[in-house]
Amino acid sequence: MKKYLVLTSVLALTACGGGSGSSGAGADVNTVVVPGDLAGRVTATDNDVITKMKSEVIVASNSDNPLSRKATVEKDGVTFASYRLEDIQLYAADFAHTDNGFLQIGMDENTGRIENITMTVGGTGAPVARDGNTNRFFGPIFEYVENGKDQAVYRTANTGQTAEDLAQLKADLIAQGKIQDGGHWNMINEYMDVVTYGRDIGNGESLQYADFGHFNPVYKQKYKNVDGLSNDQMASARQGKDLGRGSELDERKTAEDFNDEMAAEDYQLFAGGYAISGVKLEKSLQPNNNTTYRGMAIGRLYTTVSADDGVNNDVREAKATAAGYSADRDINKAFTTKSATMTIGADGTQTLYMPFNTQSDNPDSKFYDITLVQHKDGTLDTEFTGNPTDPKHNKGHALEYIVENESGVNFGYYGVNTPSEAAGTARLYSAEDLGGGVQREYEVQGAYGMKLQH
Repeated sequence: MKKYLVLTSVLALTACGGGSGSSGAGADVNTVVVPGDLAGRVTATDNDVITKMKSEVIVASNSDNPLSRKATVEKDGVTFASYRLEDIQLYAADFAHTDNGFLQIGMDENTGRIENITMTVGGTGAPVARDGNTNRFFGPIFEYVENGKDQAVYRTANTGQTAEDLAQLKADLIAQGKIQDGGHWNMINEYMDVVTYGRDIGNGESLQYADFGHFNPVYKQKYKNVDGLSNDQMASARQGKDLGRGSELDERKTAEDFNDEMAAEDYQLFAGGYAISGVKLEKSLQPNNNTTYRGMAIGRLYTTVSADDGVNNDVREAKATAAGYSADRDINKAFTTKSATMTIGADGTQTLYMPFNTQSDNPDSKFYDITLVQHKDGTLDTEFTGNPTDPKHNKGHALEYIVENESGVNFGYYGVNTPSEAAGTARLYSAEDLGGGVQREYEVQGAYGMKLQH
């Protein structure tokens, strides 16, 4: 966030540009930067392919009115707060596995064009670069993994580090208490399409202060235990080349497998936006009671029947069939509706309604109508009604086996002083023991974006 002071000159606020800034919410309003001509640096289409949110929102310290860069202002001695896309966080629905993870947009310091995006997990993240003017991001990333495990505990951008650089970074992180010894570095070449829906939430409306959507990170090559690679080997890995170490260490997807994974609906959902109170950027604004928001929601189902090591596959399938479930593994499916609502009751109770059945955008592929009620004490009521088109998507007994610490909602309200838009996420995760070492997982993620109804 940067502060601008309008002196006797005109502050030219033109479409979608701007310099960089830190997320200095609540910084001293007397901090002043006098900008030069910011006009003409970036076109609307440069960023619109990723999000329709304003690339920058400028608010005056003595005004409730937001100013986009399409405006021109002539005032003397007024301090302005400038917030850009890079200042906001897009929160992931899968908060349990990402440790309250979020996406954060990176912009060019001089032009304001979206250049990269970072997925922060457990407080650490690494930016991946944008592919031209598309919504695809890619880049090599180093992950620190504890020996014998697959989950990364630290990620950092791959900027050309040598094995010696990685060894020094590992030592520094151990000294800082951020990682434990007894691990190694992996290098992955990761690709990720970021898709947002705020541009069309129904009834010809779009969002400008919030957005929601999905991303699906897929690695094309993974090189395990790169701590001892030579500089030439590191360079080859960054280019996705085969290092001749065998498939156990170097996993390289075929073009067909990679494209299939990129096209799969194995989404992670997110939502977030600008919540500006005065000249401070907050996580969310406070909604008013007795109000309703209307717009669009996306839901993503994941379900599978798995078995412990040593359990025969025939046993797994028999247990699934006996319980009335499909024995298929890794079923993923997404659903949308442009008839979603968020209602704030007289006592502040928040009710999210996502009718993926009765008002599905695709009548040939229906899920459930999902109602989530969050009471003032934080308790959450869940209701699924209707019947999915595909029996494989049936909830069965899932709602009886909800894992509470891996389920929950993240409701948000966005705008400038007035909570004019609502966006947020939800996740329900169920783990049902079918006996004999066989389990059924059933996970539903939801994300939505809506406008206040008057």
